Parts: sequence; C-alpha cells; structure tokens
Amino acid sequence: MSDTGTAIYEAFTSKNVVDSNLEEANLVDTTDRIGIATELLANAITPYGLDRGTDATGGVVMSLTEAVMGVSSALVQIADAIAGLKEGSDG
Repeated sequence: MSDTGTAIYEAFTSKNVVDSNLEEANLVDTTDRIGIATELLANAITPYGLDRGTDATGGVVMSLTEAVMGVSSALVQIADAIAGLKEGSDG
C-alpha cells in the first residue's frame, strides 16, 4: 500500500473503537453508530408512530420537550399558589 493509501486507511480506522466483530472500527462503522444514535434521539424527543399524548390540563404533548415544558409550567403554578397563600395570610 502506498503512503497515501496508508494515510487514508489510518485516518478512517480507529484502534480505540471496535466494531461488532471486535475489529478496528472504520468510517462505515462509526457512521452507522451515528445513524443509530440519531434515530434513538429522535424517538426520545418525538416517538415514531405513537399518537399524541395529553397532559393533565388536556394540552397536546408530542415530544419530550413539550412534556418538560408542561412540568415546568405546573411548578410555576404551584409556586404562585404558595405565594398567594402567603399574601392572604399577611392581610
């Protein structure tokens, strides 16, 4: 193999990462892993093929982000209610 060929081969393989056959991972292996990770991330945010969910107030929830926003909104409402109790007792 030429010096150029060796350089390209070494650039696209890794002795630190192995593939499913426990051989040095190459560009195809790492690209495949990136694709799988991207799909897992996408399904964590908006599960593929699942119907929309609803939260306690009847709002539509289609993603993990929306669910977290709903929880933070509920926490703000709880804090406001506690503040309202304190204001009522000051009078």
